[in-house]
Amino acid sequence: MKKLIAILAAGILACCAFAGCGEAADSNKETTAPETTAAVETTVAPTTEAPKATPDEAEKADITGAWVVGAFNRDGKDYSVPEYAELVGVDSDSLLIVYTFDAEGKTTCTMAGVTVEGTYTFDGTNVQTTFENASPAFKYDENNDSLFVNDENTGVTTLLVRGEAEENGSEETAEE
Repeated sequence: MKKLIAILAAGILACCAFAGCGEAADSNKETTAPETTAAVETTVAPTTEAPKATPDEAEKADITGAWVVGAFNRDGKDYSVPEYAELVGVDSDSLLIVYTFDAEGKTTCTMAGVTVEGTYTFDGTNVQTTFENASPAFKYDENNDSLFVNDENTGVTTLLVRGEAEENGSEETAEE
């Protein structure tokens, strides 16, 4: 089990490395951050309504459910998953990462068909996850109902949106 978790952690780190690798088509051009944030098209399937918060948590946002990578931001420019995959020279399926959070403080991370389990805490803004070999920290944006994490090593910000992962444009569903 430790080997599986170590392999998954290495995969997550490799994904972050891919996110930071690659050059823009013309690195001699001066780039500036856009004055407005462009909308990013994502491919996610809707999820069921999140459970209602308990009275003690009524003021805290609810992050339970599935969250999938929806976009990347690098050097002030927003990229959809397929655009970013092309930029860094990888298959877009290799950037598919799904986090799920339950109401009891448990989380899972699925990447490349491997799922690891961990725990999380959420204070209304900050989500701190803990897995055996990694502990990514996310920020929650209540206005856009999104999570994001900034990789300090690469400067790349990954945006997660609510939804279930879709592969090749078709929703994956489990048969009952």
